[in-house]
Amino acid sequence: MLNVSGAIYLYGKGADGIVDISPFTCMNGIVCEAVYPKVSKEHENIPIRNFYFDGSEVDYDRDVEIFLELATSYQKRKSKPRVFPNHF
Repeated sequence: MLNVSGAIYLYGKGADGIVDISPFTCMNGIVCEAVYPKVSKEHENIPIRNFYFDGSEVDYDRDVEIFLELATSYQKRKSKPRVFPNHF
């Protein structure tokens, strides 16, 4: 469950939202999608969104806009500040 643990890691680093991108009918994506509501609830309701791609033309503009609104709202109320990596 690398995707789920990655989402929890990013929450700890102060991410404003999580996007999980999977190929259509991917077993890992389907299982993660089932677990994400609990992960979100346990981590201040961080917005988590799954997107599936199968090579067909699909307009995701509305879904992305909704996710960005949720992420912006979460950014204003979250308790963990974003941690940026140190670059030399």
